[in-house]
Amino acid sequence: MAETDVLLAVRAFMNLLAQGDYAAVIAQITRSRLSADGIGEILKGYGATVMGPPSSAYGLMDTVRVVQAAIPTWSVRMPLWTREEGRSDLTVELTIVVRSGRIDVELDDIHVL
Repeated sequence: MAETDVLLAVRAFMNLLAQGDYAAVIAQITRSRLSADGIGEILKGYGATVMGPPSSAYGLMDTVRVVQAAIPTWSVRMPLWTREEGRSDLTVELTIVVRSGRIDVELDDIHVL
């Protein structure tokens, strides 16, 4: 059940990010190391338009369970898609924590790999 929750949380985050309302992204997640302006600067600086990834892209998601965590926690890396390139060099890094009845999404970074 928890791995399905992780996938659903990542899909929701990626779709929200693709909408381009970075303040809404920050408002919907539990914690972020980036501000809404910081997200905008990274994506604008990259020079391409972020879009939601195709369903098949989630097979590329790198998910690692954090075994020492007291509650179910995953470290997730997911490539971003752009209109201009399809799969881009940008990667989103998230931490997903599944608590009873709640999923917390933390944005760790967006960067070029």
